[in-house]
Amino acid sequence: MVARLGTAADGPLAAARAFFDVTLERIADPRLPDGCLVAQTVMAIPGLSASVAAHAREAIGFQHTRLRAALKAGRLHDEAAESFATHLAAVNQSLAVMSRAGTSTEQLRAIVDVTLDALAQTLGASD
Repeated sequence: MVARLGTAADGPLAAARAFFDVTLERIADPRLPDGCLVAQTVMAIPGLSASVAAHAREAIGFQHTRLRAALKAGRLHDEAAESFATHLAAVNQSLAVMSRAGTSTEQLRAIVDVTLDALAQTLGASD
């Protein structure tokens, strides 16, 4: 999923779209477990060993770092790139939770679209 960020040569909006497309494809794949292992692990941190909790935090941190790098490569200044990286990572995790709660594919896509619209507006303003 995060690897797709590096293949979007058309800029940060295309990279974010590709990133979310992978998430939505995985959510829709009946062969894969329902929900996100990272989200489930983070919610269970109080009952986990320090090592497992650290790995969950690392996974989210890695995702955030790659998102921020893709956004900065697209000319966003540091503060906006940091804020959007945090937001995109949070939306990504929430998609798994919402899916597990029974949210439809159309509603999940609408969540992504609102996020991508906000990113597009910010990118337009930064030109």
